[in-house]
Amino acid sequence: MGSIVLKSFQTTKQEDFINTFNLNVSGAIHFIRKLQKQLAESNGSIVLFSTVAVDRGFNMHSVISTAKGAIQGLTTSLAAEFAPKIRVNCIAPSITQSKMAKPILDNARIAEQIPLKHAMKRVGKPEDLAETAKGAIQGLTTSLAAEFAPKIRVNCIAPSITQSKMAKPILDNARIAEQIPLKHAMKRVGKPEDLAETAKFLLSSNSSWITGQTIHVDGGKINLET
Repeated sequence: MGSIVLKSFQTTKQEDFINTFNLNVSGAIHFIRKLQKQLAESNGSIVLFSTVAVDRGFNMHSVISTAKGAIQGLTTSLAAEFAPKIRVNCIAPSITQSKMAKPILDNARIAEQIPLKHAMKRVGKPEDLAETAKGAIQGLTTSLAAEFAPKIRVNCIAPSITQSKMAKPILDNARIAEQIPLKHAMKRVGKPEDLAETAKFLLSSNSSWITGQTIHVDGGKINLET
């Protein structure tokens, strides 16, 4: 959930600030209120999203920085209030390849300059953010497994790229789709049934001695260099 509104302060309208605040902050508050009880009961975790522009001043960012600054304030406040039952953290990325950033990155002149303004000399990728969030999921897995044992087993599946709606934009690129299997020991892309069968096993009594584990269903990617 989020938005990018880039305008000079002089050209902004009050509605820009109100609408952006409602989408980013009020929207987050709405869902947190709705799920607070369930999160507390399961020792859950909340991950919110801000922007690097809150901590480092950028031109044309007054609207989004105002809203995302509120998100960072909400993060620290709720982290203090909800502890120890619910963990609350915030990811603050710089510009990342996404539908939201597409209008900016489609401008060739701007897209050429952005990597030069970052030490890593590139634009962020979705997986940069996903890895951060997924690391939190793996931490949650081990924490809940320890707390809920022996009555409830908690495990995590960590796949490599798998045929799915999510992966379709990547696999629709013929050049990339040709290379991906070569980077896996099993020389193919994952199938939905690979994950489904693993989940079925972990949910069955056949895995009654397995808890707190992250199972890598990835064609050998995590351990084997090919």
